[in-house]
Amino acid sequence: MDEEKEKMKNYYLGKMEAVGIPEHMREGLTNYILDGVSAGGFLKAVIKNNLVDAYGTADHINGNCIRAYADFLYNGMPVMAWGSQEKYEKWINHGGMYGKK
Repeated sequence: MDEEKEKMKNYYLGKMEAVGIPEHMREGLTNYILDGVSAGGFLKAVIKNNLVDAYGTADHINGNCIRAYADFLYNGMPVMAWGSQEKYEKWINHGGMYGKK
């Protein structure tokens, strides 16, 4: 991983920690942001801004952290990376923040 990408990874991990994203979810969310790696069911629902699906697929830890995810999306995620199915698919097809190689 190059130096700039490592800095961005640490930046996002710090933001996630600050708002209370559970530690076991941070890597998957970071991989989605930086490289456009498809997320699992719960994270995909969160990223697509689908509250009902997110809550319905949440484990006992994430179900209590929905507000933290909303905070992170609104204040920490690139606006083009979240909010709808279309944005989710475009972000993945592009390869995330760093694009496909």
